Amino acid sequence: MSDARLRALLGSTDSAWLRRRVRERLAAGRPVTGSVTLREPSTAERAVLDGLLGRRPRSSGALSVRLEEVDEVLRAGAWPGGLADAVVHLDGPVTVRAEQAAAAESAWASLLAPLDEQALAGPWWAPWWAPTRGSASLRRTLNGSAAPTELIASLRRVLAGLPSAGEALGTFAQRTAGDPHALDGGPLAGLVLSALAFPGGPPNGAEERRAVWAGSGIALDDVSSTVLVAGFAGDGSPTGRALAAWREAGLPAVLTLRHVVAGVPPAGPVVHVCENPVVLRAALDAFGTTTPPLVCLSGRPSAAGTVLLRGLLAQGVRVRYHGDLDWGGLSIAGSVLGLGAQPWRLGVDDYRAAVRRAGRPLRGTAVATPWDVALGAEVERVGLGVDEEAVLDLLLDDLAGSRLTCDDATGGAPAGR
Repeated sequence: MSDARLRALLGSTDSAWLRRRVRERLAAGRPVTGSVTLREPSTAERAVLDGLLGRRPRSSGALSVRLEEVDEVLRAGAWPGGLADAVVHLDGPVTVRAEQAAAAESAWASLLAPLDEQALAGPWWAPWWAPTRGSASLRRTLNGSAAPTELIASLRRVLAGLPSAGEALGTFAQRTAGDPHALDGGPLAGLVLSALAFPGGPPNGAEERRAVWAGSGIALDDVSSTVLVAGFAGDGSPTGRALAAWREAGLPAVLTLRHVVAGVPPAGPVVHVCENPVVLRAALDAFGTTTPPLVCLSGRPSAAGTVLLRGLLAQGVRVRYHGDLDWGGLSIAGSVLGLGAQPWRLGVDDYRAAVRRAGRPLRGTAVATPWDVALGAEVERVGLGVDEEAVLDLLLDDLAGSRLTCDDATGGAPAGR
């Protein structure tokens, strides 16, 4: 066995094409067998191979060789280890792609194992984690992290620590991630917010982030975030007494996040929720002091609105939501219904009836409507949106029926759809 002799036979640049073909087979996990061909060989390339095999040189045409033949020649003389071993000796080890992929997948599985072991933060965990686990965005986040194992460990501790009971974000971050600023932004905060916002998309903007955090009991700013309500009976708490007074006066009330974090006063068996203030105003005009419990989100749920709805649902209240029948409104509806609320005139038949009244050109990007799959498809087909105000009379009819039960803690479902 002679290194010098092997390099003379197979180690020159004129035999590099042959070594490349062998390495390609090894990397693919294929046997080093079969024929390989060089379509337009140089005179030198032809001479090297013909000399190795001891065959009469040809002056034209493609250059072909059976790899088994080269292997036999090497084993019988210059390199008993054979062709594959000779190529590795000359050009270095070959990484088998399948083995490399398997090793990478094994390392990935080990990295994510802490999050695979158990459902950490409620029944939504598995539906969120299943698609997230294999997502390109998670791979980019972890591959771009200087300490991916630590990032996963922090994510697990943060999610396991939720929901909180009104804890400040910095205090919570220090307790769960060891750094009061760990959740101010960056990869960890992004992953946590994505999980908490599920099944909606990641929060967009400061108010949506505040709402997502607040929905899990984390306070960022508990006085600037508000929600508009009417018809809440209240109770003996300070907030409850104020709500009762406003109800008796037939007036709306504005609750801050601090109010609702301190406690959500009982409202009755059913609470209706609207997107636009015009609905709440019309209800107060129509019903005055007998206005049934009504929440107005004024668009996307604020932090205060999210915490209020979660609190009502936790009390066993039947929360029913209505909003604009367009892409923006349906996106909001998806977020609210994702909390556990029920749709209120948000079905495909409701849309068909409403669009005949007052359809307008549709704007925005299509969204899914999982509570009624046919609704999203129909909105996209028709291409028209409907403002909530267009069905105001129907909403008021439903609210009129609900007044019969709003003061009865054991009352049944309201009238209407």
